[in-house]
Amino acid sequence: LTFKAISNRSAAATVRLNVLQDETFDENYNDYLLNGCNVSVDIKSTSGEETPVENKIGSAENIRGYYGKTLTVPVKIENNTGIMAYKILVSYDKTALEPVMIESGDIFSGYIDNSISENSGQFFVIWCGTANQYSNGVLFSIKFNVISREKTDTAVRMEYSKKDTFDENYADVSLHLDNIPLLLNQYDTG
Repeated sequence: LTFKAISNRSAAATVRLNVLQDETFDENYNDYLLNGCNVSVDIKSTSGEETPVENKIGSAENIRGYYGKTLTVPVKIENNTGIMAYKILVSYDKTALEPVMIESGDIFSGYIDNSISENSGQFFVIWCGTANQYSNGVLFSIKFNVISREKTDTAVRMEYSKKDTFDENYADVSLHLDNIPLLLNQYDTG
């Protein structure tokens, strides 16, 4: 048996084989019996390093916001393998944040739109181009007004529409979306 690893990340796996007696022969066509076995496989990276996650979207920044101020949340892509269109659902705490606008990042040319119309707790960000874009950096930034006085940890959560996220060949592009943590009304004391 030959298995192909679909990731260069280290992992463990178990393979269970069941072999029937009447279908198993040696080189002289003599029957022999295998009742089944378990094979443990330890998959190690051949490069010694973990392969970066492709099309990772999120933000590595510690983002803080304060009541009565506008907070900017950059949404970034890393390890971009090529994308021509995406549709991302953005969810947020509507008791703490009010979306103001979406600003297109400077890495992609094309058309960007959003469905911000009321403070409903979610909206779509839709982008499309005419060819694959391979750049890494800020896809778009979300501006929120901080409307809560509460000291809280919250997050911008994202999901993508698989059927609306594709490359220039109209093949699906998988996105790996991370929540973007926000610290509201928490002053840095260090």
